[in-house]
Amino acid sequence: MRNQHLFGGGNQFRLLFCFLTLLWMSLIFLFSSQPGEESTEVSTWVGRGIGRIFVPGFQDAAPSAQEAWALQIDFYVRKGAHFSVYLVLGMLLTASFLTFRPAAQLRTRILIPFALGVLYAASDEFHQLFVPGRSGQVRDVCIDSSGVMIGILLLTLVLHCARRLRRTC
Repeated sequence: MRNQHLFGGGNQFRLLFCFLTLLWMSLIFLFSSQPGEESTEVSTWVGRGIGRIFVPGFQDAAPSAQEAWALQIDFYVRKGAHFSVYLVLGMLLTASFLTFRPAAQLRTRILIPFALGVLYAASDEFHQLFVPGRSGQVRDVCIDSSGVMIGILLLTLVLHCARRLRRTC
């Protein structure tokens, strides 16, 4: 049984996954278009949310202490966001690719979405060079690329397991 059966077989899946991929890429572009100060506010807000959930007594701490803690983990929040959004992009690129070439060899199923994801990550970092308060970083391209690869591998594993389950049913 081929992966095409897991996605259905019609153009509706192709359109759906291509639309979702383009939508996700647009979301990444919008996040990258935020000026540095606005981006810092968002990541600090996320950091405070993490503190409220995982740090006992965080809500009882002074606002300045909460802010300091959020800023302390800001680097990890930002890099985690890079990895996460590109992990989803890797899954969407792979799903989109499989609607065009469901019988492609495993190597091709991995390499083409990965190349597209890396190119998008590099172009995204280049775009940030023109956004006030932002900078393009090679390190972020590497983090983004890692997210793309893990997303591709996760979806590939899920599809493999689903295919094996369908054979046993």
